[in-house]
Amino acid sequence: MPDLGHRSNVMGPQPIGTRTSIPPAALNAYTVIADLLARGDRGALEALAMPQAAAEVAGLASEVAPGLYEQRELIGSAHIIQHWYFKAKISGPGLTPLTFQIRLGENEGRWMIWEATNLSGKRSAWTK
Repeated sequence: MPDLGHRSNVMGPQPIGTRTSIPPAALNAYTVIADLLARGDRGALEALAMPQAAAEVAGLASEVAPGLYEQRELIGSAHIIQHWYFKAKISGPGLTPLTFQIRLGENEGRWMIWEATNLSGKRSAWTK
């Protein structure tokens, strides 16, 4: 491809950073949250939410029929500085799967939900 005369703007290939593994405490927190969501335990989920995310968590929990979702699948994860995003899906026999994304971050030594989004039926870069 021609350079179109703007070679000073070309930076070349960028180095790829090393892969960061998910902190075990964050992965454990995600697992607990996915289990609580699948069980429909709204009260326990709201206890793990930061105040600004309480309404989002309540909305996500209201989409779940308690006790019917049996399978949990972690679809993807990413992190920005000290917060981790988890995209996951819970499903059960005869049920429409629920795809959701949560953002977890530490607050006073405990992993909390800072954001929760229902991705079911939506198209975005995180939908599959």
